Amino acid sequence: MKIKKLDPDVIKRIAAGEVIEEPASVLRELIENAIDAGSTELKIRIVNGGQSLIAVTDNGHGMEKDEIPIAVQRHTTSKIERPEDLEAISTLGFRGEALYAIASVSKLLISSRTADSDVGWEGRFEGGRLLELKPVAHPIGTTVEVADLFFNLPVRRKFMGTPFRSTRRSLERVTEYALAHPELDFTVYSDDTQVLQVKRTDDLKERIVDIYGQDFLDDMVYFEQEFKGLRIRGFVSKPDRLKSSGMLQMVFVNGRRVRENEIRAAVYRAYEAARYPYFLIFIDIEPELVDFNIHPQKLEVKFHRKVRIFEKVFTSVRSAIEKAREKPLLRMKSDGTAWKPQTPTLRREKQEQLDSQQLQLGERGSQKQQKPLSKPTTTQIFQVHNLYIIAEIPSGILIIDQHAAHERIIYERLKKRRNQTLHLMFPLMVTLDPGEAKAFEAYKETLEHFGFKFREMSGRTVVIEGVPDVYPNFNRNDFHELLASLELKRSLPERINEVLATIACKAAIKAGKNMSQEEMLALIDQLFSCETPYFCPHGRPTMLRFTLEELEKRFGRR
Repeated sequence: MKIKKLDPDVIKRIAAGEVIEEPASVLRELIENAIDAGSTELKIRIVNGGQSLIAVTDNGHGMEKDEIPIAVQRHTTSKIERPEDLEAISTLGFRGEALYAIASVSKLLISSRTADSDVGWEGRFEGGRLLELKPVAHPIGTTVEVADLFFNLPVRRKFMGTPFRSTRRSLERVTEYALAHPELDFTVYSDDTQVLQVKRTDDLKERIVDIYGQDFLDDMVYFEQEFKGLRIRGFVSKPDRLKSSGMLQMVFVNGRRVRENEIRAAVYRAYEAARYPYFLIFIDIEPELVDFNIHPQKLEVKFHRKVRIFEKVFTSVRSAIEKAREKPLLRMKSDGTAWKPQTPTLRREKQEQLDSQQLQLGERGSQKQQKPLSKPTTTQIFQVHNLYIIAEIPSGILIIDQHAAHERIIYERLKKRRNQTLHLMFPLMVTLDPGEAKAFEAYKETLEHFGFKFREMSGRTVVIEGVPDVYPNFNRNDFHELLASLELKRSLPERINEVLATIACKAAIKAGKNMSQEEMLALIDQLFSCETPYFCPHGRPTMLRFTLEELEKRFGRR
């Protein structure tokens, strides 16, 4: 094939794909443009996850009639004039590519008016081409409506995913900017339902409470340090409030959420813990000391003297959590735990031996087929590093992952019957962020089917009155993690399976728990009664077998 120059229309679509991946990418660019325009109020509307419509209205300085057609051309911007301007970027946008990219792959409507004009102007574009420019009534500021995203790229449109996923990711972007810019009002509608409204404030703590709730803030420690040309502040979780996954970890640099693995590593190093902290870290740095011009979507940054930033974050976080360790917690130790009424069980004395982990899960399932591995018959079993159980079998030895095994047991119990509800003596009040609220709306009925009982209050507040009976120590963090794990599933069977697997994972005994002989025997007994004992619900093996022949080969006996 001969080398030839690409058609301009093809070039436009390729360039757009580098900047715009999904509706959330569009929303990010429109919000940044609105902030750079000097806005104090943003109104956002998302329809069908943004796949049908994304609209952002601001009260910024607006555009004149002749600026609207220019705004959608490539490399047109009001923020950069000279090459040296790139050395000290103080705005969120600067390349002049966002509206060009968006217009190339959508049906775009821009309406705007400046303070000096008595009338606004509206430009209508399709695939980057101007179709109409006419006068309209419009308040001071700009409204940008993006409809039918990727209408001219059917393959890309096919890969956008479900509207639910697009909604969740779009709301995550809005939440990030609302956190980074508490000085702005944000009002957000998703499919005509208001999902977020926060008023401007000069208090970052107030903005965090508006989005995540007071309980979230109570679990955090605030820190703030200033150095020459650098200010680091933020909130990190208290040492006893760590999570089992690395969710809700955000780093902001000069008002923009970025992916910064070195900063995350600095926080991890400060905790030196096996579990994960959650944190919101805000770094304000002189523009000439940071470079955003290294990623098409400005998601990555390059710091001048990165090691210095890393060390300052580490020392700031380390100091904050050390102070938190010195202070007694104001909340009671039992806060957020469930009360279980006394109910008859099949083997009460065994259940008492198994403590709160509930290894004894009631009736044993019957083996429906001959298992390839025989069940250990010896009572001489051992626990290694509070992680694995080693037992003798006729063909060799068996190593069982105690957490994965218990996951499988609970998962199959949940599948066999509708779960029972454990009513909480002290209901949990949880404030959801906009994305979590959308996930809760989609999964509420499924969660209730498996034992949860909810009472919805105003706004994004939910009261959890009951939880599955396999999960007596359920708390607020568990609920946030549960909702986060559900966001990507599509069909109803997938939703149900993911709920079951997540509940099983959260309720299972944890790695690091010391187990008695009775507990280990009960676990093995129930595992080999499962229909599929060899893998946990997430696909990890529950056990590994080493035959005598393999061992003899390893020791040179064969």
